[in-house]
Amino acid sequence: MKVQLKIISLEIVSSSGMKPTLSIIVLLLLQTVLFAQPPSEPDVIPEPEPVYNDSTIFMIVESFPQFPGGEVELLKYIRNTIKHPGGSGESADTLIVNFIVEKDGNISNVKLVRAMPGPDGNIFDAEALRIVKSMPKWQPGMQNGKPVRVSYNLPIRFEPQR
Repeated sequence: MKVQLKIISLEIVSSSGMKPTLSIIVLLLLQTVLFAQPPSEPDVIPEPEPVYNDSTIFMIVESFPQFPGGEVELLKYIRNTIKHPGGSGESADTLIVNFIVEKDGNISNVKLVRAMPGPDGNIFDAEALRIVKSMPKWQPGMQNGKPVRVSYNLPIRFEPQR
């Protein structure tokens, strides 16, 4: 350990002519180990591990679920499967079906988020639910490299028949 000590003396003359000597000791610690601390790393707060279990339903995931073949195939599937219920719908309207894509790709908890308005709305609602319930298995959503349950909203648009 190296410690450098320096003594400084000051003479102060008072108005009475007395010369008291004031000694001030100044310690200059250069390259000392006694009070020096190693450079510390900045405080890093570790990210907490996500807390979820097998029944957790995700809204946002690293990799979203996909219909076999992607969105283009999903649109083809809907177009080929839909049975237009007729009714008096004179304008196009969109309803939204929500469902869970399970860890194994199966569809569950199918429900309407936005129903078709009008007197014939129930007929269109039932058809949209039928289409979604009849879908094949999807590729499941992934979080941290593991398949997870994901909530999915699917808009289905009904055009008036001509």
